[in-house]
Amino acid sequence: MFQSKSLLLFVICGLTFAAALTADQDWANLAKYRDSDAELAKLPAGTNEVIFMGASVIEFWTKNGDFFPGKPYVNRGIAGQITPQNLVRFRPDAINLKPKVILILCGSNDIAANLTLESMANNIMSMTDLALANKIKVVLSSLTPVCGAVVAERPPERVMAYNAWLKSYAEQVGVVFVDVYSPLIGPDGLFRQDLTIDCLHPNKDGYAIMSPPILAAIKKAEGIQI
Repeated sequence: MFQSKSLLLFVICGLTFAAALTADQDWANLAKYRDSDAELAKLPAGTNEVIFMGASVIEFWTKNGDFFPGKPYVNRGIAGQITPQNLVRFRPDAINLKPKVILILCGSNDIAANLTLESMANNIMSMTDLALANKIKVVLSSLTPVCGAVVAERPPERVMAYNAWLKSYAEQVGVVFVDVYSPLIGPDGLFRQDLTIDCLHPNKDGYAIMSPPILAAIKKAEGIQI
C-alpha cells in the first residue's frame, strides 16, 4: 500500500512538473491561440482575410477599440511580446490560417528592452520573407507614438528611427507600409493624450484614427501581385 501511494504521488508530482515545464518553455505563448488557430486553419484559404500580428497595441484593439466589426479579420496580438516571439509564432498564428494579408505592427517592446534596430529588422525581414514565400501579402505598420513617462524607456527618436527603416524596407521589397504614427501625434511630436489610455496604447478614439489608413493599406496590398 505504501509503495502504491508513493508511486501515485511520484506520478502526480511528475505530471505537475511536466505541465509546469511545458508552460515555462512556451516562451512565445503558442498556447494562447492554439485552439482557435486549429479551428480557423480548417477554413478555405482567404476566409481569414487579414491577420493582425503584434503585441499589446494589436491585442488591446478588441478591448479598447472597435476591431473592424463585420470584417473577416483575425487579431493575433499578445501583450508584452518582442519581435523574436512574434517570429516564433508567425507560422501557427498567421501563415497557417491562410490569409490574404498579414499586417505586422510590433517592435515597441523591443525598444523598451533595449534590443538593437538590427535585431528588430532581422525579425521583421524574416516574417516578411515567410509571408511572401507563402504567397501572402504584407502590410508593415509603423509603431504608435508615446508620451509622458513612457518616453524614458521608449525614446521617440528610436521609435522614429525604426519607423523610417520600416518604410524604407517596405519600399525595397515591394510591400505596403502604413504610417499610424503621424496621425496620433500632437504639436509636441508626442502621443496626443486625448487619444491614449496610458501614453502607450490608443484609446477608442486613437484606434478610430488608425483604422482608415490601415484599411487603405490593406486594400492596396490586396492589389499587389506576388
